[in-house]
Amino acid sequence: MKKILIFSTILLILPAVAAAQINWIEHTVASSVSGPYALDGGDIDGDGDTDIACAVSTADQVIWYENDGSQNFSTHLIDGYFNGARSIMIVDLDGDDDQDILCCARFDDDVAWYENDGSQNFAKHYIATDFGDAHCVYAADIDSDGDMDVVGAARSDDKISWWQNDGNENFAERVIYQGVDGPCGIYAIDLDGDGDIDILSAAINSDDLAWWENDGQENFIYRNIDFDLGGAFYVHAGDLYGDGDIDVAAIGISSDRVSIYENDGSQNFTEINLDSNFDGPLTVLINDINSDGGNDIVATAFYGGQVAWYENLGGGSFQKQVIRSGYDRATAAVPVDVDGDGHMDVIGSSYDLHLVSWWENGTITGIEDDPAGRIPNKAWISSIYPNPFNNNSAIRIEAVTETDARIVAYDLLGKQVSTVFEGKLKSGLNILDINGSNLASGTYFIILKGSDFSESRKMTLMK
Repeated sequence: MKKILIFSTILLILPAVAAAQINWIEHTVASSVSGPYALDGGDIDGDGDTDIACAVSTADQVIWYENDGSQNFSTHLIDGYFNGARSIMIVDLDGDDDQDILCCARFDDDVAWYENDGSQNFAKHYIATDFGDAHCVYAADIDSDGDMDVVGAARSDDKISWWQNDGNENFAERVIYQGVDGPCGIYAIDLDGDGDIDILSAAINSDDLAWWENDGQENFIYRNIDFDLGGAFYVHAGDLYGDGDIDVAAIGISSDRVSIYENDGSQNFTEINLDSNFDGPLTVLINDINSDGGNDIVATAFYGGQVAWYENLGGGSFQKQVIRSGYDRATAAVPVDVDGDGHMDVIGSSYDLHLVSWWENGTITGIEDDPAGRIPNKAWISSIYPNPFNNNSAIRIEAVTETDARIVAYDLLGKQVSTVFEGKLKSGLNILDINGSNLASGTYFIILKGSDFSESRKMTLMK
């Protein structure tokens, strides 16, 4: 009973969020890019700002764009001979505290990672060289042994596999299943909250959206989510209802559908169709775009040339808002704080316009009327990013004046699991690191407390 009371208290102190209006300002990262297909954002050079990695499909290139701190980007070629570069991820694959690059090449049937020596010299290492029509890759600690493994989808081989890292970046393939008809999308997350990593897949030929339950020994059991997501192509996951359960977002490229699937807590999923006229959706990602504490949806329409986000209004209601139209054959849209102002921006790519862009989130926040006549908090959480995160994230706190504060993390049962900070916050922006290496995958509440104020934000740890 005590734990339930504590959890109820946490929910009660969740802040009322001010209404926000986003004015998206477009900036060019690079032009004349021959077929940009996939993007990721992260601090590749360790200088504290957000860089961008790009898989360039037509030119067979792997590129990273260096942010000078003022959002001027310079181009660095990592690989110019990766035939049909398709999927890309910035990740510390070897655990040496710098960011490497994971990528796959559709026409070479290759999966490879590029080891960062700490000075952004990248050494190419193959994980697989015969993974037919390598379409999507993702890194996560699949076997919970403390190092990063890799999971992938081979479209023409009809195969989903993971590669086990022995701790020295020797990767051994473990086939999850061969016989999935045209798997294109893959994602790894603890979907059932049992402490191990499961796999989500989207298969274009069979219209099949599924998850593969990890039994804790890396034996994977097929569980269907939707047999009829026409042209199932891309899948992502996160808590969309604020109930601590991981929900699923997916798109059907031939059915023009953007859908979410609500998890009832027992992994029974109910589809909510957000959009059935999004012409040729290619990607979908979950993140808190407007910093209101609720996860939203970002998606691209390949044939419709559109980048859009679906604002989570609560209670399963979402409102579509267009970030960019006329963005011919939009291939990627990834939420990331590019300029470090605590607001979630979006990076994107257009195949036909040969563009890599970023849209600055020019949020204008208004304070809601309060009949009790309260004044705004002396300090508040402006963002937690990345969120969801793998081991390391950062919490951004704005303080009106220097003030004493304590920041703690609670699990869903109301148990305090970590003290993030205790002391004085300086006036202005405070950035604090969150290390989740000693925590289990799952959803947590970050509580900011002062003598006369308190605020809470959710964060999701995925290993």
